Amino acid sequence: QDESDQAMAAYRTATRLFPGCHLPVLCIGMEYQRTNNLSLAEQFFSKARDICPADPLVYNELGVLAYRNRDYVGAVEFLEQAMSLVPQPPGERWEATVVNLAHAHRKLNNFDEAIAWYERALSLAPRA
Repeated sequence: QDESDQAMAAYRTATRLFPGCHLPVLCIGMEYQRTNNLSLAEQFFSKARDICPADPLVYNELGVLAYRNRDYVGAVEFLEQAMSLVPQPPGERWEATVVNLAHAHRKLNNFDEAIAWYERALSLAPRA
């Protein structure tokens, strides 16, 4: 808990020092999600999206949150939006997003789509 409190204090300070920057807001949302406070996480992710609607990481986090809430359709929409914003071709660092997208398709019984995304993930990080 102490580590989480320190992180939140640092993110709040960054929010004050860098008004208009979405990254501290996004990090606060990520910390809330990590500690299972999903309603507050959603509020901060939405605020980060309002500040910077072109950051794929924001949509990735919204997709992960939707998945955790068992909203697999929403997860697919957010994760596909994230991938559409990633510079092409995506690098290895986007492998987790691609895998998350494959998982969401699998949960929706879209098995062909899931397989295609899993294969794409393997091509991004073949040794992972």
